[in-house]
Amino acid sequence: MLDWTGERYLPYIDFWDVEIHYEHLHRYAFASHLVRGKDVLDLASGEGYGSYILAREASKVVGIDIDPESVRHAENRYFKANLEYIQGSICNVPIPGEGLFDVIVCFEAMEHIENHEQLVSEIKRLLKKDGLIIISTPNKQVYTDEPDYHNPFHVKELYFNEFKHLLKNYFSDVAFFGQRVLAGSLLWSLYPQGNFNAIDFKMKRDENSFNFTEDDNNIVYYVAIASNRDLGDLKSTRSCCIDISNTLISKKNAHIKQIQGDCDNRVQDYENRILGYESRVQDYENRILGYESRVQDYENRILGYENQVQEYEAHIQGYENQVQEYEAHIQGYENQVQEYEAHIQGYKNQVQEYEAHIQGYKNQVQEYEAHIQGYKNQVQEYEAHIQGYENQVQEYEAHIQGYKNQVQEYEVKITQLNQEREDQVSQLLQELSRFKDSIIWQLLVKLHNIRGNLNSKS
Repeated sequence: MLDWTGERYLPYIDFWDVEIHYEHLHRYAFASHLVRGKDVLDLASGEGYGSYILAREASKVVGIDIDPESVRHAENRYFKANLEYIQGSICNVPIPGEGLFDVIVCFEAMEHIENHEQLVSEIKRLLKKDGLIIISTPNKQVYTDEPDYHNPFHVKELYFNEFKHLLKNYFSDVAFFGQRVLAGSLLWSLYPQGNFNAIDFKMKRDENSFNFTEDDNNIVYYVAIASNRDLGDLKSTRSCCIDISNTLISKKNAHIKQIQGDCDNRVQDYENRILGYESRVQDYENRILGYESRVQDYENRILGYENQVQEYEAHIQGYENQVQEYEAHIQGYENQVQEYEAHIQGYKNQVQEYEAHIQGYKNQVQEYEAHIQGYKNQVQEYEAHIQGYENQVQEYEAHIQGYKNQVQEYEVKITQLNQEREDQVSQLLQELSRFKDSIIWQLLVKLHNIRGNLNSKS
């Protein structure tokens, strides 16, 4: 069995959309009344059901399809002595020769190929001079444009004028038919006599009611019969395919009933869920009341906090004012400190100057001390000489009494030397006294006092 892909019609598939069965089966049933006793070629025979319908009336039927799997399926499913299936392209039919068939059928195949001229040329090659072709194609305006639907298996669809122009270029007489599945009412004679007389009515519903109309603009598929002979009464042919099992409406009603059952179940489920939601809503409302009470309590507490915040802000403002005053005082103190630091720097500069002067005085003192040391050394030398003289005097006194006159002279000299020494010592003491009274000493005293003051401040 072939699997449904959407590319080929399969009569054994159970569709909710029954229209597809009506459309395909009606076309082959319509053609079967035109092939009685004829040799027929069925182009794009697909699953094979159509060729089998034609073979019931025709003398011979050959089905052509490009898909090998479909051809094998048709050969295994449909058996008739006058029926044959061949794999091949409808644009290059693998049957040699010309004028071999009385009728060539090609339903719903043109839109699946690009080169329509090649297809019609092959049909013309294989068709007898007075033979018929029965061919169909979807109306691109209604099938594709208006619903904005694009069949993925269709390569090139035609508008009616294109379809008409193509066939009239190859055949002298063409009859066009429209096909569409419609709902309606059938009234027929239970005991027919004489010629068949069809009385057709069309009606169309507007917003409020049904109205009778002659509108034929809703054609979904075009079917054409073409030949190089006069078609005669075929041009006035009408065909109606009635489903006495009323499958379309039955399936629609069953589908509606199923939908209604699903809706009832869903409504019951929704009602149960609504009851649950209502209970939850009541619970939520009770919880909301509790939340509202808590919110009121929170609002009261927030109001108290806001009052406290205002008090804190007032205190903070007071503190900020005090801080500003303190900052002003601090700024004044900082200015005073800067002034004190400037004065201290001046004092430091003066101290450095005093220290420089003192260092000079120290250097002078060191020089004086060096001079005093020299004098002391001279005094020591004098004392050493005096000691030597005294020793000599003692020796002279001991040894020579006679040198008394000389000794006296020496004593006079010694007295003079002593006097000079005393004068020199006195002079040095006077210079030292003058030094103490000098400015250097005063500076040293003042420096000592300044250092004492600085140490006490630090």
